[in-house]
Amino acid sequence: MGFWDNISTGLGLLERNEEYKEKKHKLNSRVPVEKVLQNKVAICKPRSFRDIVQFVNKLRENIPIIVNFTELNIDEVERSLDFVCGAVCALDGVLERIGDGIYFYAPPNMRVEN
Repeated sequence: MGFWDNISTGLGLLERNEEYKEKKHKLNSRVPVEKVLQNKVAICKPRSFRDIVQFVNKLRENIPIIVNFTELNIDEVERSLDFVCGAVCALDGVLERIGDGIYFYAPPNMRVEN
């Protein structure tokens, strides 16, 4: 392999590396801010664990939610928190405790400041 072959091979690797970086950036890019900033916040007060799935669907639509778990018994609260926290982690969202039994869940790209 000659000098120019080494140079062209090196340039080929660089091009592939740039393509990889661009693809990686596209894969890692989150939801566009325009979709998150819809000026909507859902306020939810579940009466049973079955209501929680609806709230997770709102998160999937990039709508932040405030959930008041005070109507549920302690077992359902623990189960619901586990479920929603898992969904928030899977969606790469944000979870903040506001008060006793009240939580704020935000989609990715939304900053929460205390």
